[in-house]
Amino acid sequence: MSFLQNRKHVFFIVLLLLVSLPVILLGIRNSTENRSKAQQATTLSLVPAGPVQKNIGDTFTLDVMVNPGVNLVSFVKVLIQYDATKFQVSSGGFAINQEAFPATLEGPSYTPGLITASVSIGNDVSKVVQTPTRVATITFKALASTNGTASQISFDTQSEILSVAPSEQAAENVLASTQPALVTVQAAPTATPAPCSPTGGNGGNAYGGTGVTVRGGDGGTGSSTNGVCKPGTNGVNVDASNYCATKSIALSWSPTNTATYYRLLIDGVQVQNGTGLSYAATNYSVGPQHTIILYAGNTTVGDFNPSTGGYFQISSTACATPTTAPTKTPTPSPTRTPTPTPLPPTMTFTANPTTIGANSASTLTWTTTNATSCTASGGWAGSKATSGSQSTGLLTSSKVFTLTCTGPGGSTTKSVTVTVISPTATAIPTATSVPTFTPAPTNTPVPLATKFAFNLLLHGIGISGDNPNPLPSSCQKASFVPALCLSNQNPVHPQKSVTVEVYNSNNQLIVNKTGTITYDNTKGYFVGTIDMGTTLQSGIYNIRVKTDKYLRRLIPGIQNITAGQTNQIPNATLVVGDANNDNALNILDYNALLGCYSDFAPARSCDAAKKIATDFNDDGNVNQFDYNLFLRDLSVQNGE
Repeated sequence: MSFLQNRKHVFFIVLLLLVSLPVILLGIRNSTENRSKAQQATTLSLVPAGPVQKNIGDTFTLDVMVNPGVNLVSFVKVLIQYDATKFQVSSGGFAINQEAFPATLEGPSYTPGLITASVSIGNDVSKVVQTPTRVATITFKALASTNGTASQISFDTQSEILSVAPSEQAAENVLASTQPALVTVQAAPTATPAPCSPTGGNGGNAYGGTGVTVRGGDGGTGSSTNGVCKPGTNGVNVDASNYCATKSIALSWSPTNTATYYRLLIDGVQVQNGTGLSYAATNYSVGPQHTIILYAGNTTVGDFNPSTGGYFQISSTACATPTTAPTKTPTPSPTRTPTPTPLPPTMTFTANPTTIGANSASTLTWTTTNATSCTASGGWAGSKATSGSQSTGLLTSSKVFTLTCTGPGGSTTKSVTVTVISPTATAIPTATSVPTFTPAPTNTPVPLATKFAFNLLLHGIGISGDNPNPLPSSCQKASFVPALCLSNQNPVHPQKSVTVEVYNSNNQLIVNKTGTITYDNTKGYFVGTIDMGTTLQSGIYNIRVKTDKYLRRLIPGIQNITAGQTNQIPNATLVVGDANNDNALNILDYNALLGCYSDFAPARSCDAAKKIATDFNDDGNVNQFDYNLFLRDLSVQNGE
């Protein structure tokens, strides 16, 4: 019961919000009309601007602030760039102010040196941002010194602010300027080394073999650096007890406390550097003594003291070397080149014409590739060339002509049908002995179709803006500036199906027809003539029009229609946002828009049909422009 009650509460809250939106937007519009005309007046800044002084390892925060100026901010997209070698932002380090921006459309996304996020006021237009407001707080960690020069954390040029003010357009970026933050990072103060008593390392063991002299390395004495005690390196164990069998001397050592890597040198040459604790010494010259030195260390402190004194020496009489017969080099077998697989034949086979009258002929034409021979069957027969043409001869009935062509890669078969149309037999009239006079019939006039010629402005496309600003001054054709008319000038779907409803004076639907309107890019709106049939009588009517994604609109005024003629219908503007075509703008359309929203990240839940339905400005994308267009048209919630 509690769950059902909660759902009812949510439903009534949403219903109340949608009912109140027209009043809210009207108030916003009236308050904004007293301001100056459209202008880029909003700023983004990082606070504190600095310069901020930090040490390596410190964490610090910066607030992303938006100052709307005279604009009514509904959407904010920020791209924060920084030096990833100097600063770090972990996942979750961009905390959005959800009280002011409850709808997170995309992000936050984190890549080294860049944070991206898009936020909005949601579907409550009363929450437009009109005063300086915090967008988010970013937590940084200082990684490295900036060497006395402040490093800049700033906004990328793709950052964007949209507004719902009547003086602006839905796709108008009202961001005027941005202010970065300057941060200086210095190394942390050096700590005073604490005294310590380093211990020496353990000596290594030696295991000799026949003709081999060995000695394990002595342990290092240990040392102290910056108060960090470093034990001496353990000596190297030298094992040559199995040298004659393996021709290898095994070197090994024990781990040293705090060491992360080991460097092994033989005769001053580094032979190993890593985390390993053993090494096999092979192929060393007979006679001289080979010295072993081991270092242990890590990347932050440096090398420890080395072990000393380890060595091995191989006598010339260590082991007898047996004489072995030379290995016979096998004669390589020639590589066989694979035979390429032949391609299957392809064919085009046509008849021209495909329909003829009786005792007429058609021409068969064919071409092939990868074929060596062709054979005809059906309405013709015999061997044919691999390309050519041939008449069917005079035909009195329909026939099917088949051609099969064969090549090294197989065969292919195609058929064409030539249809013969038999002439209709002429009936022989029956002679009448006494003709009866029949008066000539009176011709009944065929009623002419009544047609409606439309000019429709669709919000978000061409010269049409949106509900607060239906015809931006820069979109008026007398002073048309395409770069300033921010509605989409190239719709993906230039043709749209429109339904026309005609109502009589009693508001009864008497005619319902569907036709096509086409975008005229020289005019910036859709035009089209719809055939309303022959049943509509001359008279006075109300006309409503509806197309996908747009609310149904009553054509302004009462229309005086003349039957049998093309009637010019007054211009009308349609409101966009009806994603599910239920003739209303509501939470269902809003949720569909969120599911298909995609600017710099993939859509959350969308398919091809939903993407078309929520692409309100018909530019092929569902992004911030469609979102802001929906908010601006949301004050009109139901079609007429």
